Amino acid sequence: MGEYNLDVGLKMSLVINDDNDNKIVLTLIGWDAQNFLLAKSMLLKNIRLTSNDDCVIRYVKDGVAYGFKTNMLSMQFSPAPMIFFKYPEDIKSMPFRKSKRVKTNIPARMLKRVGANQFSTIEAKIMDLSETGCLVEVPSNNFTNNLDKNDGFFVNFLIFEKSIEVDCIIKNVRQKDDTVLFGSEFVSIGASVREAIASFINMIDSHAAIET
Repeated sequence: MGEYNLDVGLKMSLVINDDNDNKIVLTLIGWDAQNFLLAKSMLLKNIRLTSNDDCVIRYVKDGVAYGFKTNMLSMQFSPAPMIFFKYPEDIKSMPFRKSKRVKTNIPARMLKRVGANQFSTIEAKIMDLSETGCLVEVPSNNFTNNLDKNDGFFVNFLIFEKSIEVDCIIKNVRQKDDTVLFGSEFVSIGASVREAIASFINMIDSHAAIET
């Protein structure tokens, strides 16, 4: 399995029966070639899964996206929620495409500085995402802050169970139905945050290609 860049601690996404709206993030904790893969996640407590369910697992490593189909062998919850999968017969791979903007629906918070050490918080959603910016949606009936083009704010959201906070500047503002949309550019972003965002984007972007 070395050719497929598997490492203990690798983050993987699990999709069950093509339900792409409910991806589960797993952490790989071991494998036995030709027999099984073993992963863990606290989210396993919330799912019902049988050996007949179709599972698709994807992961990103060293500039390449990987994906394979498998089935559950067994699951246990003590001493921690863990799942055994059939060792994949075939793992497909593809190099990353150049980073692009992908559609998302990620719960987020906008934080606007209102004092030296004070911030106002607005519940929001990330509607699309790239390595350089995002589109933030806020319900218009909850929006009371005076934010406009070239104003700055922070956006906070989760990727792969990792908290992401990025400094943004608003490039455009538009109204759509009962929401306000802020096209935003990242002002400063750390290497680890950029890598997490890039991995997330490429995992989504590679979905169709991995399935073919």
